[in-house]
Formats: sequence, C-alpha cells, structure tokens
Amino acid sequence: MLKPQIRKIQLTGGTTYTISLPKEWAEQAKIKPQQQVALIPQDDLSILLIPKGEVDKSVKEAFIEYRAIVERDIIVRDFISHYLAGYDMIRVKFKGPALDLKAFFKDLLRKKIVGVEIVEESSEELVAQCLPAYAELPLKRVVNRMGIIVSSMHRDAILSLKDLSYALAKDVIDRDDEVDRFYHFSVRQLKMAVVDRTMIENMGLRSAVECLGYRIIAKSIERMGDHATRIAKSVLNLKEMPNANLLDQILKISHLTTGVYDSSLNALNKLDAKMAHESIIKASHIVEAEEESTKQLLESKQSIRTIVELKLILESLKRIAVYSADISEITLNMIVATRAREHKNLLIS
Repeated sequence: MLKPQIRKIQLTGGTTYTISLPKEWAEQAKIKPQQQVALIPQDDLSILLIPKGEVDKSVKEAFIEYRAIVERDIIVRDFISHYLAGYDMIRVKFKGPALDLKAFFKDLLRKKIVGVEIVEESSEELVAQCLPAYAELPLKRVVNRMGIIVSSMHRDAILSLKDLSYALAKDVIDRDDEVDRFYHFSVRQLKMAVVDRTMIENMGLRSAVECLGYRIIAKSIERMGDHATRIAKSVLNLKEMPNANLLDQILKISHLTTGVYDSSLNALNKLDAKMAHESIIKASHIVEAEEESTKQLLESKQSIRTIVELKLILESLKRIAVYSADISEITLNMIVATRAREHKNLLIS
C-alpha cells in the first residue's frame, strides 16, 4: 500500500501546470512514457487518474461446483453473489446426475437475472456469460422499469382483494421475479462502478455519491415489490370477503399509498424538492390511517384467519408508503448535493 505523498505543482512554459507521478505507483499501474492517461474531475475537486487503454479488461471467471443433492436455495444465493460481484463468466459444474438441477439452474437465469446467456453446456457443466449491457440499459431506466412493474403489482394486488380473484393474485406473485431481475442487474452495475468509476457516466449518473443513493432506491423498490407480493399471498389465504366497511378502508389507504409511491418516483425523476416533501408528509398520514384501521379490524367480527391476513395487507401498505418516503428523502439529498456542486462550480468560474 503506497503512502500519501505531497508534491509541488510546477508551472511549465508559463501556461501549463504539471506534477510528477510517484515512480513506484507508475510502475505498479504499468504506466510508460508517452502513454496517455484519463483525468476525470470529481465532485470534491479531486481528480481521478486512469491510464488510458490500460484498464484491466481481462475476463473475470468464477468456478462453482455442486453435488446433485445440493439445496437449491444455495445455488440461487451462490450464483447471484457471483453475478453481483461482477464476474464475466461463471462456470458451474455438477457432480452426479444433474438433469433436474440443470433445468432448475436455467430457470433461475431466466427468472432472476438480466443479461446472462448460457454459452457452453455439457452433461456435467454449464458456462454462463454475463453481458455488459449497462450502456444499452442505463441504471435510471432500470430503476424506472422496476418502479412501473411494482406500481402495477400493487394496483392488481389490491384489485385481487376487492374481487377476491385468486388468479390475479397469482399473476402478481409471478411478476415479482421480473422486479428481482432488474434489481440484481442494478446492484451489479453499481458494484462494478465502485471498482471502475469511469462507468458512472456511462450508467447515466453524475457522481459516485449518486451510486449510493440509487443503491438504496433500488432496494426500496424491490422491497415494495415484495410487499405487493405479500398482499397477493394474503389474498390467496382468504376464504371470505372482508366486510364492506373494512374493505372500503383498505381501498382508501391503498389509493393514498399509490399516490405517495407515484409522486416519490416523479420527484426522483424530476428532482422536484416540493413534490418530495409532500410525499414524505402524506406517507406519515398513511401510517396514522393504518393504525386506526388496524384497531377497527381487531374489533371486527371477521374470522381469525381473515383478521390476520387483512392485518398483513394493512402492514404491507404502510411499508410501501414508508419506503416511498425513503425514496423522497434520498431525492432531497441528491437535490442538495447537485445544488452544492453547481454552487461550487459557479464560485470556481
């Protein structure tokens, strides 16, 4: 690990500022005389220096081996972990009969992962290639797509409750895989950007600070998708319609939650501080409404099973509102950071 060094700025030719690079660092970075380097200004007025054309472009390959009796949840966690870590090729080898396991693995790639293709296959091995699609599918577009899917899941989950439609509830549950696919893809992009900060601009972001914000936003949207799924699962467990008064209260809270959710995403896309503040305030009102409805639910004459499932639905609506408020808070942080950056640039100019 190289120690920090202090170097003097030199004025060359009366117009150019120059600084020498530490020899030890230059040798480790394999920088040679006459080689070009990229200088990338950062928000804090520091400069990121990257040897042009010398960034490590080698293929990162991982190897995973499973026995035929392995638990399938382990396969899911292992592969997704390697995918998120930024590996380009993931080689999976199976010991013993593996037809069912391979079929499960292919289904995993189809349902849970974006930008992965099987490029080699044998009776005992699969090789998955992770495609670098961040330029064709920028992070903001991925997050917007997640938001649209979750919004439709929420609306249809509540509609399945209103009509007690088990078919629609099952459809909502199936859509959660699509949210997970985009979520994993967004996390992979952000983790790779931490390693190679030249990717940040290609991803459609303005600074490394935004990476952290969008990481939390993507997770919040993914969790809201989980809660829409949980509402649908509760509908599947219901054996009777809620009484008209309780159903009306749930529908009203759902309507308010949808408004907060939509406005929080609009505030993010437009970087609108007023809209973000309004979303946070409305979310707090939903929390209060959920608490009041829960009291009435517990005092109702519905069956125990119905009370439990309706309570879970109310809790999920509250959580969706709270996660929406979280997105609005992050939006406010981004707005302040953007203004601070613009103010700093104005002072410099």
